[in-house]
Amino acid sequence: MLLIRTLLAERNSNGHRGPELSEFERGRIIRIHDTGKKSAEIYRFYDHPYFTVKNIVDKDALRDDGHSIPRSGAPKSWTPSKERRILRYVRRFPKNIV
Repeated sequence: MLLIRTLLAERNSNGHRGPELSEFERGRIIRIHDTGKKSAEIYRFYDHPYFTVKNIVDKDALRDDGHSIPRSGAPKSWTPSKERRILRYVRRFPKNIV
């Protein structure tokens, strides 16, 4: 049964991302781009999604020798004041920690 997402419904943010391209594959795409080919030609040749090829070309200057760019990660789920309150409690009642 095909599930259709209703309008304005909450989306599942745990969606699957495709596999990350290797440094070798990124290097091949950059090398072909440096010869003068456009992203549209490259994506048809290598059978990768267009925006994958475009992002590789756009972010090449940010990469260190072809390595992946570190991801930012999830934001902290606490504030500095909450952290201070927890530390104060732990220091005050060290035996209550499980």
